[in-house]
Amino acid sequence: MSGENMWVEDDLVGGAPPRLQSDIDPADYTIYTMYHGTSKEAAEKIKREGFRPSTHGMLGHGVYLSRDLQKASRYPLQRRREGGEGEARAVPSCTIIPKPLLLHYLSSRVPMPLHLPENRRVVLRVKVNVGKVIRIDHQGHQHQKTWHDNGYDTAWCPPNCGMVPSGLEEFCVWDPKRITVIDEIPPMPVRE
Repeated sequence: MSGENMWVEDDLVGGAPPRLQSDIDPADYTIYTMYHGTSKEAAEKIKREGFRPSTHGMLGHGVYLSRDLQKASRYPLQRRREGGEGEARAVPSCTIIPKPLLLHYLSSRVPMPLHLPENRRVVLRVKVNVGKVIRIDHQGHQHQKTWHDNGYDTAWCPPNCGMVPSGLEEFCVWDPKRITVIDEIPPMPVRE
């Protein structure tokens, strides 16, 4: 494993609220430590200007986060190569792709997402006041994209519910003002 990197967390950093395990249901109106994987360039912009909500995620409008550091460290995904949208793409040998997702990419013309190189990625550690939380635990949930219209501040996909190909939890926070950046976690060399 020499020469490889991974994201690790020092839970003793001051100012960070306690971190819950990602398989425990979040409580309404609670502050949690969460993570957001992004590029170094985007992280600098987020720290200056705040988060900009996504408009096209599986849960609709909002900022996508996780209490699972390893989930966040998988992002951002690189959707296109500079050579163009339709270009064939290789998958790094270290990438594990679940079989259903691999079959989707093999049977469609959708380009397979790749990770940005590690030296261009960081994970932002943030504290989030989740407000009122709704559990979205299956595709086609009646409030999958309308949860905010129904009085919720945050949508939560629990781990292993079938919503996220990785099987890891995901949050979508409607209002970026509920999120405060604590610090940035770069990848650390794996110790032998």
